[in-house]
Amino acid sequence: VAVEVARRLGAPVHPVDAAAEAAVLDAALPDPAAASQRRAVEHALRHRLTVVTGGPGTGKTRTVAAILATLWRQPGPPARVGLA
Repeated sequence: VAVEVARRLGAPVHPVDAAAEAAVLDAALPDPAAASQRRAVEHALRHRLTVVTGGPGTGKTRTVAAILATLWRQPGPPARVGLA
């Protein structure tokens, strides 16, 4: 697992379409109180590995949905996503 995590962390990321990112984030997470969720989405778009954690009702599902929606709208080949 450690070798695979290290490989992913060292792999280059695809460029991000900032307009698509902003459109999805504004639609999916418009509440200013969702700033930490927005940062998680931004992180996921710019890194090969992201871990989303939190207790009940903290917005994990909404954050993952925003990540997936934003990845879906990025140019290039479709994103490969693994969820566990």
